Amino acid sequence: MGLNDAMRRDCEKWPGTQGGLSQEIFGVEDRLRHKLIGFRGNRLWLDDAMSIMQMTGGRETIHEMARQLGGIYVHVGDIAPEYDNTDICEELEKVTMALGDLAREARASINDDGKIDADEEGRILARHHQLCTQAMTYVHRMVAIYGDSTVSVHREVGNARATSR
Repeated sequence: MGLNDAMRRDCEKWPGTQGGLSQEIFGVEDRLRHKLIGFRGNRLWLDDAMSIMQMTGGRETIHEMARQLGGIYVHVGDIAPEYDNTDICEELEKVTMALGDLAREARASINDDGKIDADEEGRILARHHQLCTQAMTYVHRMVAIYGDSTVSVHREVGNARATSR
């Protein structure tokens, strides 16, 4: 998948037409289409991608950008006030399951011929990405729930959880 494909998938999350999304973002109905296809040198810029993600709620673009840069993007969002230890344990269970998925994928890739080819590498890296994302989500939520006022998530400006205390 490429960045343009990811942007298209984010655009598809818009409840209306692509022209309607374009009108909302650019004030012109066909500008988004032109940018997506590169018509006459048009292209989507970073602020365009941000606007698309904000309007549609999609995060495919940022995930793809992070993947291409060798990183991950974790959208942790606000944590519900009723989030408790049971929820934290469920997050840890998801980490454990993701680790198991990665181990099974690696084992299957090696067992067939003793080597890892490009397709197998892609599947292993996708499982790795899933594991890292889940682990980061678990740690963030655990610190947000149980951290005292000195931890980073409670010191951030504009953090809804920190300002609502």
